[in-house]
Order: sequence, then structure tokens, then C-alpha cells
Amino acid sequence: MPNMLRSAFSWVQDLFTTSAVGPRPRDAALVLPFVALALAEGMLRSELLLPAFTTALTIVMIGGLPWRRRHPLLLLGWTTVLGAALAIVHARLGHDPVAMAAMIVLLAVPYSLFRHGTKNMRAVGGVVLAIGMSATLTQHAATLADTLVGLAVVGSAVLSGALVRERVAARARTLDMARAREREAVARDLHDTVAHHVTTIAIRAQVATAMPEDRAQVAESLAVIEREAQSVLAEMRALVRSLRDPSGHGAGAENPSVVELDPAPGIAQLESLADPGPPQVTVRLGASAGAGTSASTGASAAAASATAPGSLRETAEMPQIVRTTLFRIAQEGVTNARRHAHGAQSIEVSVRVAADQVVLEIRDDAPERAVSRRGALPGAPGRLGEGEVPTGGHGLIGMRERASLLGGTLEAGPALEGGWLLRAELPTAPAQAQAQR
Repeated sequence: MPNMLRSAFSWVQDLFTTSAVGPRPRDAALVLPFVALALAEGMLRSELLLPAFTTALTIVMIGGLPWRRRHPLLLLGWTTVLGAALAIVHARLGHDPVAMAAMIVLLAVPYSLFRHGTKNMRAVGGVVLAIGMSATLTQHAATLADTLVGLAVVGSAVLSGALVRERVAARARTLDMARAREREAVARDLHDTVAHHVTTIAIRAQVATAMPEDRAQVAESLAVIEREAQSVLAEMRALVRSLRDPSGHGAGAENPSVVELDPAPGIAQLESLADPGPPQVTVRLGASAGAGTSASTGASAAAASATAPGSLRETAEMPQIVRTTLFRIAQEGVTNARRHAHGAQSIEVSVRVAADQVVLEIRDDAPERAVSRRGALPGAPGRLGEGEVPTGGHGLIGMRERASLLGGTLEAGPALEGGWLLRAELPTAPAQAQAQR
């Protein structure tokens, strides 16, 4: 019995309360102008029956609008009852209904019900709407034209709410799919990194087991094992959050098949992004754009790659996961530039290493008109902030997620000197960056 009561209470609570945010300060901008309009109509419109009563009733209905998102069904019932009561009063006094123009804002109630309401709310709300409209129309000799107009007006509000609801849900599903695909890619990269460290640990353990009498060798092996174990644990902690989803299953739980994994790419593979074009892709390693110590445009990639790793200190100082993430972001950034920078003649990739971070910049010289169509924020030169989503595809979403998982940042937007600029900053010690967050 207690379980049944709890279930019934939960059902009733879900029927009258949504997960949407309640009243907001901006709701005043919606309510106050229409309250003022209702007051003005009550004083100026001589054809109104019982102007004081009609005005007061209208203001009471409009006053509930700030709660239309949180309690749409309750508000719909409230406005339906008051609207029907007003129609009945007019009918009993032998007058045709005269609605106030301010009441048009009440269409926000059925809109909010079908935009924010649950499935049960929408079902019950549809019945309430039908009863309320029937009661109002039957009190007067409403013509077929009047009935059709009323149905069209209310129906348009209902349809608008349903369409917006579906669009938002579809957008959320698309973003979830993009994040799931990115998590799968990160999981593959993590596999390579973990495999490297675990292999080193296994080899050193075998050495220590095979030569137990050599204390120096055993001590050295144990030190290497400890260092490798700490490194892999730090990198796993930095990425483990990306491998979780709300259901508690991995991103690839539905497809458990084993696939062949290539070695994780790194800085040395950045040279492979160079291309003579068009548009020409230039890769500069070890310096900012325009003053590179190693640059390649496709033909010179092989020669440049011989010096690039050293100039960027691609050694144990930079964890494998940082090198892989750097390459993945650069790869996606160049792909996005090629796809969206219509009219660009060149794309420049530059990488430089500071004391505690590595900076990646990707620039193109796309014309201003082309830049404006690539999801830029209004008021160039703009940068996409932490909570802002670009309008063009999911490339920037995935790149920003990769950077944030390591404690880094990624910004993108129109550059001051023209064209488009993508800038990523990754800490060379991701475990420390995560501990500070």
C-alpha cells in the first residue's frame, strides 16, 4: 500500500510539475506590457461589458504566465476555467463575448504545455483545451467560421510548442551522438597509451624476475615500473570521465567487437597534414606562425619531420595522450578549414611548446563573407566560450571536449587580421591540470 501511494503521488507530481526553470526576471518583460494594455483597454474601450471585472480577470490570468514553464498544466486549467467563466457571464447577460486584445498573450500557455510538458501533461492538457473551447463556443451562437478561427489560433500555438520541443530533442540527440563518437575515439587513443605503459611494466617485471640476484637491476626495474604505473594512472584519471555515460555503460557497449587499433599518432605525424593544396596547408613546428624553425607544405614534409620532434621535445617530457590529442585537434581543425573556409588560399598550422603547455594554432585566409557562415559569434573577432555551441557541425564540439578532458582550452572565431583562427592550449602535465580543476 505505501508503494502504491508513493507511485500515485509521484504520478500526480509529474502531472503538474516539469523540470523546466520557473519564473525568470525576463518574464516581467512579457507580463508587464500586457498588464498595462489590459488596464488601458479597461479604461478606454466602451463596448466592454463589466470593464472592471473583465480587466481584473484578464490581469489575474496574465499574472500566472511566469509559471507557464514550470506548471503548464495547472496554468492551462486556471486560464481555461477563468476564460470559460467570463464567456458564461457574457452569455447569461445576453451579450456576445468581447475579448480583450491583451488576452492574446495567453496563447503562451498551450505553447508552453506542449513545449515543456510531459507526455501525461500533454494528454490531459489536450482534453482540458477541448472542454474549455467547447464550453466557450456553446455559450454563444458561434458560426463555423468563428469555430475554425478559434481552432486555428489555439492549434497554431500547440503545434509551435510541439515543433520546438521536437527540434530541441533532435538537437540534443545529435549532440549526444557526437559526444559518444568522440568518446569512442578517445577510448581508442587511451588503449594505445595504456598498452604502451603496461608493456613497459611487464617487460621490466620479467627482467626483475629473471635476475633476482642483481639488486641494482631489480631496483632499476622497480623504479621504472613505479614511474610507468603512476603515469598511466594519471592519464587514465584525466580521461576516465569521457568514457562514462548516464546509463553506466561504455560508449561502445552496444558494439563490443574488437577492432584493430593503429599506433597513437603524435607530433611527428603533424607533418602529414601538410599539403600543396589548394588550399595550401603549411605546418610549422616549434615556433609561432611566420617564424618557424621547421616548416613544410607537403613536398618538404619528410625532411622537416626529421627535426620537428626534437624541436618540440617529443620525449617523456610530453605525455603520449597530449601528443595524440594535439594531433587529433590539428587533424580536425585542418579538415574543418578545408571544408568550410570557402575561398581560402592557405591554411597554416603552427605548434610551439612553452614551459608547461603546448599551443596549437590553425589559421586560414578565408574571405570575410565565408567566415561569417562558419558558426562565428556576432561581433567579430569573437571566440566561442565554454558554454556556447557553434552552429556549423560538431567538429568544434569534439575538439573542445578533447582539450577540456586534459585541462586545456580551445577557442575559435574570426581573427583580428582576417580569416579564421583556432587556438588550443594543452598542459604538458594533464594530471596536474586535472587536479587543479
